[in-house]
Amino acid sequence: PTIESDFGMKLTVFFGNSWTKLKGDELRIYFDNENSLFSEFIHYKADENLISFSQAILWGLAHRSNLSAIKSKILQDINESKDIRDIIVTMWEEHGNLVQTAQKLFIHRNSLQYKLDKFASLSGLNLKKLDDLAFCYLLILTD
Repeated sequence: PTIESDFGMKLTVFFGNSWTKLKGDELRIYFDNENSLFSEFIHYKADENLISFSQAILWGLAHRSNLSAIKSKILQDINESKDIRDIIVTMWEEHGNLVQTAQKLFIHRNSLQYKLDKFASLSGLNLKKLDDLAFCYLLILTD
């Protein structure tokens, strides 16, 4: 608020995803895809001051934005992570409840937590956050 009032401008902050294990010019591709998404989001929802990657990506899916690079990278991360596809579907069915998800998958809760942490470090998405879980679940449904 101080910056906005002192300089007479509106400040909006967008937190993009943290991308890992990239090759060559992939960071530029993902950055451009995120920047395009952010620009569209601001155009339609200009009243937001703080925008997370998850919030913008779900909005982008709903509005059929061009997210081809981001979607293919996240799907690749899902497919490369052992058991994560089943975990995402089961967590969605169990409304994000980790105990019930672990029980349904017949794994220890700590094993589930380990797999979630490993996926978060690979993809930048925390499946314990409903927006991230919803995005991954919708990706799997459309795959």
